[in-house]
Amino acid sequence: MIPPVKTGNRVRQFSCGSPSLPYLNLRPVPGAILEAGYFELDAAELEVFDEREAGSELVEVMSAYFAFWSMAYCRELPVLRSYIDVCRRGADELGIDFTVGTDWPEVVVDDTANPIYR
Repeated sequence: MIPPVKTGNRVRQFSCGSPSLPYLNLRPVPGAILEAGYFELDAAELEVFDEREAGSELVEVMSAYFAFWSMAYCRELPVLRSYIDVCRRGADELGIDFTVGTDWPEVVVDDTANPIYR
């Protein structure tokens, strides 16, 4: 199981996308706290993530913990309900309270009848 870690000065946000659908990202917010899952990567695995996260920067979010982060394309976009559900299920599996430290989107598109994300 991936152990959860508490990190400070960041919140989750759904307002970044490439180019039309948002994805979950981190945004600096002084004093904020959130729990996140972390996992270790070897150099070869890091290359795969680096390619997948093209346009993002690998930043240290707290001592010895890194995340891919990007402000490119950040803007308010509608978020699919199925994407939020996938993120929430992943957090639940790790024992993370996804509601804490999440900046919720203003517009959520209900695609539960035909979910894009499963």
